[in-house]
Amino acid sequence: MEIRIFVNTENMGTFICPSCKSVKTVNVLKYIKHKAKVKINCKCKCGYKYPAFLERRKYYRKSTNLKGTYFTVRNKDKRGRMIVKDISRSGVGFEAMVSPLCKVNEKICIEFILDNENKTLIKKEAVVVDVRGNNVGLKFLSLDHYDALGPYFLM
Repeated sequence: MEIRIFVNTENMGTFICPSCKSVKTVNVLKYIKHKAKVKINCKCKCGYKYPAFLERRKYYRKSTNLKGTYFTVRNKDKRGRMIVKDISRSGVGFEAMVSPLCKVNEKICIEFILDNENKTLIKKEAVVVDVRGNNVGLKFLSLDHYDALGPYFLM
C-alpha cells in the first residue's frame, strides 16, 4: 500500500506511522520544490521504517473505475465512451475507450454514474487540460459540487 502525505498551505506534512499510529507534523518545504514524485524514507520513533510519497495536489484525488460518456461542446452529437480513473474536487482523469474526441483547452461535457448506494448520474462541464494517448485530464468549470459528487469525496 502506498502511503501518501498531504502537504498543507504552510508546507507541513503529517506523518502517521503505519505500525504504532504515532503522529508527527514536519515542514517539508525542501522536498516539495522537486517536480518529480517525491518519495521519503521515514523512520518512526518506534523503529518502524516505511516509504511515503508527498502529495502536492490542492485536493484529494480518489481512484475510481466509473463508466461514462463525454462529448465536446462543438460536436454534441458525437459521444465518446470513457472510464473515470480518478476524481477530485477540481477535476477528473479518464481513459477514452477509443482515441479521444477532444483536445487541450476544449470545453467538454461528461456524464458518469457514481458507485454510491443510489448509483447517481453526474453531469459536469469541464475543460481539457491534458491528453496523453487515451488518457485525458479535465478541470471542472466549477469547484462547487452541490450534487451527490460533494459527499462522494468523503466516502
